[in-house]
Amino acid sequence: VLIFVLFSSSSSLRLLVDDQPLRRNQRLSGFSASQQSLLLGGSYFEGCINNVFIQRLSESPEVLDLASKSTKRDVSLGGCSLNKPPFLMLLKGSTRFNKAKTFNINQLLQDTPVASPRSMEVWKDVKSCPLPLKAETNQGALQFGDSPSSHLLFKLPQELLKPRSQFAVDMQTTSTKGLVFYTGTRNSFMALYLSKGRLVFALGAEGKKLRLKSKEKYNDGKWHTVAFGQNGGKGRLVVDGLRAQEGNLPGNFTVGTREQIYLGSSPSGKPKSLPQNSFVGCLRNFQLDLKPLDSPSASFGVSPCLGGSLEKGIYFSQGGGHIILANSVLLGPEFKLVFSIRPRSLTGILIHIGSQPGQHLSVYMEAGKVTASIDSEAGGTLTSVTPKQSLCDGQWHSVAVTIKQHILHLELDTDNSYTAGQLTLLPDNSQETLHIGGVPANLQTLKLPVWKSFFGCLKNIQVNHIPVPVSEATEVQGSVSLNGCPDH
Repeated sequence: VLIFVLFSSSSSLRLLVDDQPLRRNQRLSGFSASQQSLLLGGSYFEGCINNVFIQRLSESPEVLDLASKSTKRDVSLGGCSLNKPPFLMLLKGSTRFNKAKTFNINQLLQDTPVASPRSMEVWKDVKSCPLPLKAETNQGALQFGDSPSSHLLFKLPQELLKPRSQFAVDMQTTSTKGLVFYTGTRNSFMALYLSKGRLVFALGAEGKKLRLKSKEKYNDGKWHTVAFGQNGGKGRLVVDGLRAQEGNLPGNFTVGTREQIYLGSSPSGKPKSLPQNSFVGCLRNFQLDLKPLDSPSASFGVSPCLGGSLEKGIYFSQGGGHIILANSVLLGPEFKLVFSIRPRSLTGILIHIGSQPGQHLSVYMEAGKVTASIDSEAGGTLTSVTPKQSLCDGQWHSVAVTIKQHILHLELDTDNSYTAGQLTLLPDNSQETLHIGGVPANLQTLKLPVWKSFFGCLKNIQVNHIPVPVSEATEVQGSVSLNGCPDH
């Protein structure tokens, strides 16, 4: 992105590119002030132009309204598709959301692949599946709203804390309400949120408030670029480079940029006048003063934004993650667990029930082999199924685990069935915690051969013939999407 600034007067002309002068000042002769037309683009230019400001002598800067005050030819007004995603914010590991995260930029190529010669080859790693040829993802974009308090936290260095700030972010949503951006306290804040499908930029200081609301609704499921910011007590909101909204905070109050900035909903401290929950949708290309903010400090309830059509299911990304439903499963001498998987990795924990040594059931994959194991105080037993064909075929595969008459049964796709020997001691009837897709770090003292989180899609979980209400999960940790799975 190049920033051009042109200064002209009756006697000279000066051009800056990214704040650097291109040439010495050029003296003008016979240049008189008159009303002239402004031409943007033309000839062989192909690319994007936005944020066109004009400031005349002794006047405030004015954003050109390109929608209503222009004639156009071979031009598309709105979002520009030429920008490359500047950052990836996928979680690595399955630690808790309320702890600081380290983000792996290089993992983008693995978790959100695009069609390429490499994606047409089978991975040499026996633990992995080949990348789907038709994978569609919004690269670098993140899904918010799986949890009402889902958010990313950015901690700004002191050199970025300036009296004037200009933020920008790309947004895609069908949500009518919810918080998109927030920084500040109850008494002094800056926020961007959705209200009845319209974007609202709000400033607040000592009880004084300013609200700038877009005239159009932007919950149409399309990508829109939203620029917003403040200069002291003056606010500005521009959507897709068009129809700028500006206003001033009443009185002489000002709002400065705070060290902590949230995308989505902040955990606490928000004024009651703002939405308390995160909006549901996707964000990408978050910037401050035209510089990408690509190092979030923490995350909660944020997952990769999946492109294309989705189908019912839970998506566990390669970044690692799991779901916890506390005291939700009755594990006893008569027990049945059924679910379906479509893996993108051949090693990982599928389901784990229980949190104490001596009383738990685990179902996991190890190099393509599916295993069910049960542990009791008197010892444990396990049974495994090696499928006739690889589970990397892009199809759904059913898994059923049954405890009946002192025998542990494991069934895969109804055509492979193995049984283990008798259980010496049956599990007591007790309410146990259900872990889906992985286990938290505090359970890794249990005796399991596999600790890697599941990578792929999982759906239709039933325990004792009753569907598991995954939407009621007590915790969703790591990079997990409850909104659906890619239909490939």
